Amino acid sequence: MAATDAAFLGHLGPTALAGGGLAASIHATVQIAGAGALTVLAPLIAEGRARGDGARVASVTRHGLALAVVFGCIGAVTVWGSDAWLGTVDHAEDVARIAAPFLRTVAWSTPFALVSAVLRHVLTAAGRARVVTLVTFGAAVLNAALDALLTGAYFGIPPMGATGVGVATLLANVAMCGALAVAAGAVVAPRAVRMASFERALFYELVRLGGPAAAMIMAEVAAFQLAGVAVARYGSAWLAAHQLGLTVAWVAFVVPLGISQAAAIRVAEAHALAGHEASRRMGVVAIGLAVSGAGATALVLLLTPGSIVRVFVDVEQAGGDGAAVADHARAVLAVGACFQIFDGAQVVAAGALRGLRDTRIPGLIAVGCYGLLAPLAAWLAAVPLGLGVVGIWAGLAAALGVVAVALVARFLALTSTR
Repeated sequence: MAATDAAFLGHLGPTALAGGGLAASIHATVQIAGAGALTVLAPLIAEGRARGDGARVASVTRHGLALAVVFGCIGAVTVWGSDAWLGTVDHAEDVARIAAPFLRTVAWSTPFALVSAVLRHVLTAAGRARVVTLVTFGAAVLNAALDALLTGAYFGIPPMGATGVGVATLLANVAMCGALAVAAGAVVAPRAVRMASFERALFYELVRLGGPAAAMIMAEVAAFQLAGVAVARYGSAWLAAHQLGLTVAWVAFVVPLGISQAAAIRVAEAHALAGHEASRRMGVVAIGLAVSGAGATALVLLLTPGSIVRVFVDVEQAGGDGAAVADHARAVLAVGACFQIFDGAQVVAAGALRGLRDTRIPGLIAVGCYGLLAPLAAWLAAVPLGLGVVGIWAGLAAALGVVAVALVARFLALTSTR
């Protein structure tokens, strides 16, 4: 959905891409915080299924759905009120004017998105990944159709501009949540997940494992969003290029993210049934697969940046601003290509570690690198070295590299049979 939204925003003009992209990034930051805490559900459900413990599966699902609703409501209110934050940073007034209504609209998709995340974990752990893929693809197609309908002038509906893209995202998330709920009903009986009782021990376990997992994901996302604040000081053309780069990076990131989820499930199952040797084999294969795929993605970004940029920016119609955004985006994508391998390795290693129920140390590593190393490296490259926005992205790439090496090393150490 992020890619189609960005494509339609880009064809509304560089300012719409900058404002709508900024709003989408703020929403994604809040949403990913909740989704990060819920990533521990899949390995816990996989463990229960591997041991044939249906009651455990139902209980984890029940508490996960409750947490998703709570996190989703808190997130919706947070995103709704975040438009006030736009006035405290150095954004152009026209960018903020587009971002504010987008935020107020897309905010209410947060609860549906987080419930969908829980249902995806349930289905994936049950071996129904194909169903998840089909529903997600269907939601993306619906989102694209609604984007076209609400930003154009079809069937007598007045064009809503960037706000229409937010409405499309909301409606697509509602539809996806409903479809996943129907599919999950065939895996876990609806009666079994009714909140009949509160299990304190399970709740604490979810918080203990999910809190660091959320902190880890949030640290990375926050580093990129804070980079966006810094990029905004270089002008709306650079900000639009930054948002374009983030969108492309996210699309590329979806593949290793899926492998990460599979790694968490398979490592958890292997560890529950066969111990360290089997779980190590599963994790190493997953990391190798992600790195290979990320390498291929990096080559695409390096060899075809112009074709990628034209998907999001209409240079001929947008005039000088569009040409500037396109040039800046090519420079950003060149750096983005370099950290694809690091990003793929770190997210899959993190997934494999979640399968071992190891989230605290990885969380500390991520917070340290993204909270301290990334800003420092980005500042050094951008200001003293004079690389500007390209330097900011180079600093982010350096932090990703350190995290990737540290997490892979930790996984190999924990699963060593010596």
